Order: sequence, then C-alpha cells, then structure tokens
Amino acid sequence: MHPDTLVATTDPISQGIVAVALVALLALLTIEKSHRVLVTLAMVSLLWGMSYLTPWRLITLQSAQAALDLNVLLLLAGMMALVGVLKTTGVFEWAVARLLVGRAGQPLLVMILLVWLTGLASAFLDNVTTVIFVAPIALGVASRL
Repeated sequence: MHPDTLVATTDPISQGIVAVALVALLALLTIEKSHRVLVTLAMVSLLWGMSYLTPWRLITLQSAQAALDLNVLLLLAGMMALVGVLKTTGVFEWAVARLLVGRAGQPLLVMILLVWLTGLASAFLDNVTTVIFVAPIALGVASRL
C-alpha cells in the first residue's frame, strides 16, 4: 500500500462527509430503531469503506487503532457492567426514594441535592463514571417528580 493512502485527508469535502456521518449517527441513535452497537459499527464500517474505496481518506485502520485506548475501553465497559448489575438490584430506585423522602414537594431542593451528589461523586470518580452512576438517579428523580 502506498504511504500516502495511510494518512487521513483534511480537505473540506472529507470533513463534510465525516460531519454528515456524525450527525446521521446521532440521529439514528436518538430514534432508537436499531441497537446502538449495530448502528455505531455500521457507521464505522461505512467510513472505513469510503476511506478505502473512494478518493477520500476519512479514517484509516491504523489511525483508528492508534486512537483506541484499551484501558479506557475496559474501564467504561466495567463501569457499565457494574451499573447494569446495580440496576437489577434496585440500588438506583432506593437512592431515588432516599433522595425524595420528605422532599417530594420541593423540586428545587431535590435538584440542589442532586447537584451536590454529582459534585461529590465527581470529586472521587472520573467524569464519565460519574455520569454513568448519576444519570439513572436523575432520570428516576425526574420521573417520580
């Protein structure tokens, strides 16, 4: 393979194609008609196919491989698995109930407590892990209020 084909292009057309692909990916994920993993893998496959079958070099396998960090991927997978287990045990429903005890008529106070909970969790956990843990609680509070 020629060395020039291994670098991604930065011309406006290539950037426009990637921008359209990103917007399409977010739209498909939002409407939830297909599984998230399948939609994401299909979009990555489309971009790689366009990179190798058209004149636009959107992303190469080598640059995608260099961008992946196995430690981060395993951390996120572990946190999502932990949240999945905690969800089945009812911990998040319990946390929502404890947060709303005596405060159901005061949504501003509940919001302040949720912000403090998020800040406290963010002090000890990385941001993505905090979002993974706090989002089910925030959604539960919103649905109960």
